[in-house]
Amino acid sequence: MPYAQAKKNGWLLTDSAGRVLVSRSNPSDAVANVGNRAYRRAWIQNVSRFLKTHRDDGAFIDQVLADLRPLTGEEAAMYPTQRAWAAAQLAFIHAIGLALLARGNYVLVNANGYVPGEHASDTGANTASWWRKLAPYVSGLMNEYYQEVPDGTNELRTTGASWTENWTGWQRLIRVAQSHGRDFVGVTHGAPGDKHLMSFGKASFLLDWNGRGGAFIYEPTSDADPWSAAWTQDIGRPLARKHPVGVGWLRRYRHGIVLLNPSPSHAQRFSLRGRYNAPAGGVVTVEILPPTTGLILRAAAP
Repeated sequence: MPYAQAKKNGWLLTDSAGRVLVSRSNPSDAVANVGNRAYRRAWIQNVSRFLKTHRDDGAFIDQVLADLRPLTGEEAAMYPTQRAWAAAQLAFIHAIGLALLARGNYVLVNANGYVPGEHASDTGANTASWWRKLAPYVSGLMNEYYQEVPDGTNELRTTGASWTENWTGWQRLIRVAQSHGRDFVGVTHGAPGDKHLMSFGKASFLLDWNGRGGAFIYEPTSDADPWSAAWTQDIGRPLARKHPVGVGWLRRYRHGIVLLNPSPSHAQRFSLRGRYNAPAGGVVTVEILPPTTGLILRAAAP
């Protein structure tokens, strides 16, 4: 939505003092009135025209938030409470999502249910609840900073109750999306050569992936190429569900195996019951994973 069009029609939200609300991280991005029906109609028209002109398959919608405060630092005057904003945001996704889907477009949203001060925000429960409300109107749901703390440190989540941990709670988002027939997309940020982050994120994704739609994305913090066999090798489709091994998890795929140890302090030994190509070369039948480590192994030739 062009700024001039939104301003001309009175579609920009303001704070209690009448100042236009903007993103704290991107001050050039103003916040539009997602609850305004005329704004939604214009948005659908603009985006649909763009997709048709460029022959694109769909749209990615960022910052689909259950609370405006993490973006702007305060609520909008028109939506003075978190619940009022969430209702407007949900109405927006309902309207534009169904309109784009009806045109055969793919709709992916980066959605977060974080509400400051609520414990359920730390465990992923708020985001899971927000996703369940959004799911009927989209094709896929994205979790940015997948299995890492969203503060720019790229610290991996582990099992535990701290807000920096809760690996299990955030892992449930894959099942939430897939149980509604929607794709899950996880994005992990890190240095382009950080194989530890790459393999932990991709292994976590593969533990609950349904073998159909969705994706794991490794987003490098620079323009360098992040391609690495630690997270890109193809091991086919899943053969069974994941199962626990001590403090870790194991899941078998048609052409390989996925191992994950989300414990913050304990190593885990895995008996592979098969022969697999080791990352450093050779063949292994047993692996011992240090704490907070993921590993994806391809089956060795007979």
